[in-house]
Amino acid sequence: MKLQSLKLGTLAVGLVGAMLNAQAELTVVPTTGSFDGNPPGTLYTVMQSLLGSPTYDVNNPANRVNDSVDQVWNVGPTGASTMVLTIAGYSGVNAFGIYNLSNPNQMIQIFAGGTAPTTSQTITYNSGTGKITVGANSLYVGSDFGFYMATPGSSTGYWYSQESLNNDGGDHMVTLTTSTAETLTLQPGSGIPGASGQTVAWNPGSYLLGWEDLPVAGSGKGDVDYQDMLVEVTGFTPVPEPTTMLAGAMLLLPFGASALRILRKKSMA
Repeated sequence: MKLQSLKLGTLAVGLVGAMLNAQAELTVVPTTGSFDGNPPGTLYTVMQSLLGSPTYDVNNPANRVNDSVDQVWNVGPTGASTMVLTIAGYSGVNAFGIYNLSNPNQMIQIFAGGTAPTTSQTITYNSGTGKITVGANSLYVGSDFGFYMATPGSSTGYWYSQESLNNDGGDHMVTLTTSTAETLTLQPGSGIPGASGQTVAWNPGSYLLGWEDLPVAGSGKGDVDYQDMLVEVTGFTPVPEPTTMLAGAMLLLPFGASALRILRKKSMA
């Protein structure tokens, strides 16, 4: 009887996990409407071009990291970042880097505006001191950190991976993932700046960060195309924020209580 009760309790937890996955929310990337001309379009069509796959869907949960999970990150002893492309009126000045969660004003730049496609940068991390180093520059972040985009498209000059830090309260970075080894090819004649047949390897465990440099909410809302800067990061891992983990735990409580009642009844039988 105890074994049966344990199975029922495990089933309850499994059902909750399935429900949490089913309820995962993703920021929708429009299929059309980019301000950046022809033909790149939004990240939706840009990824189809890069992969040579007209059926690839950036809004498919299988291709995305949950937007409640991609706001905070950590890195192993050595990570890498590759600039895949920039498509924006601000592409020459938009920049990308890492910020300290405790003090977002403390930042370290990885790519400056106008960085050429397929340029790579090595990031090292000292777990003992919590120090990240990029080239000759270093930043103490502790164990976790966030990504930022510096851009004139924000009234504060920055958009952050943490939505709560953005002055429009919106999501300015969507994260793509892959379960198979892929090759991203910048198609000549595609309208993507810098495209000349260059390729970037995209393997499981690496993520593509698609950024939007204009407001995504309010009266000043932009085109929400999420292709203004596309960066691949390798050796980095998204980390659920404590608030997200707490919310998940709270959802589990009613099911845990039901499982506990089942266990008690079976043990008394």
